[in-house]
Amino acid sequence: MQSFSIALFTAFVCGVSCNDPPQLQHNYVFDVKENVPVGTIIGRITAVDLDGPQELTFTTSNQLTSEIISLTNPIGSSSIGRSVDMVLNRMLDRELRTDYDLEFDVTDGYNKVHFYVKLFCQDINDNSPRFLSPSYSKAISSRSPVGMIVLIVVASDIDSGLGGQIQYTLESDDASDLTYFFINTQAGLLMTKAPLINILYHEFKMRAVATDGYGLQGSVNVTITVSSYAIPTPPPKPSLVTPSPPPVTGRGFLFG
Repeated sequence: MQSFSIALFTAFVCGVSCNDPPQLQHNYVFDVKENVPVGTIIGRITAVDLDGPQELTFTTSNQLTSEIISLTNPIGSSSIGRSVDMVLNRMLDRELRTDYDLEFDVTDGYNKVHFYVKLFCQDINDNSPRFLSPSYSKAISSRSPVGMIVLIVVASDIDSGLGGQIQYTLESDDASDLTYFFINTQAGLLMTKAPLINILYHEFKMRAVATDGYGLQGSVNVTITVSSYAIPTPPPKPSLVTPSPPPVTGRGFLFG
């Protein structure tokens, strides 16, 4: 009678506490390119549970994960591997965020396991270079020396890798303009290329072009005015220092 009671007690305890939790097959890390269409399957997660009591069920466990991922198409048996597909609910933009820690739960109806999936958003070259100024202009003297830096153009590209590397070129509808000016391809320095001494007055209308490593371009208008007249310099700013009164040097008068 005593042995029967011990066996019954053991069976009761194991029925309550000996059920093993589900086991994930991997530490999951996925890469997905930005701007991948909604509805794209980006990966599959799998868990195993040998003792039930029911087939495994996967769910998202916070709002951010639910906004980004839906879990669909459950397949397989829990005893050998139960899987679900991860489907994108929205397009991702690497320029806004580069990675996500997604949170999920898997349960066998008795035990629940909380786990994370790391998602990295990979860059594509979806941005053209943009100049920091809407246009550039400068007036210089026709006596300016060859090799003088006239101005500096600056562009940026928020893509990564080759997509964020910029080279500068100079263009003009009048090819003769490029006889007098050139631009440093790496630094954006626009410089004089030939003597301007014979030019009394002329406006050179050109375009600075920024090209990224995959060929996307941005451009900006550049106007250089060359004149034989001296370029006026601004008058000096008035001094803000109050002058001291002059010293008193005269003699006083004595009355008596």
